[in-house]
Amino acid sequence: MFDQLTLNDYLPGQGIPPHVDTHSPFQEVFASLGLKSGVTMHFKTPENLTKDLYLKPRSLIIFSGEVRYNWLHSIATRKIDKIESDLNPDGMLKFRSRRVSLTLRKVNASGKACECKWA
Repeated sequence: MFDQLTLNDYLPGQGIPPHVDTHSPFQEVFASLGLKSGVTMHFKTPENLTKDLYLKPRSLIIFSGEVRYNWLHSIATRKIDKIESDLNPDGMLKFRSRRVSLTLRKVNASGKACECKWA
């Protein structure tokens, strides 16, 4: 069960730089719930594989394992996201509005260092 909550409030045009979440002081799994506005999250591996994922308002994304520790994730600093899909390969423009992000984590109370293969 999660025991820590981080609340972030983003205005249109704000983003987050590419990063991998730290191995400690939290346990492996964490979740992020995006409210109000959708946003495109960009993922990138050290081998330069990339994936863009549009997170609709009220989307919950769960990070663990390789995605948490090995894939950089970021949100571009822009006010409009282009959403491509099988039904609309040319993309659809989505204007961002205020976005609130709730990130839930569990503190690593054991004090043990992470022993995963990405540590």
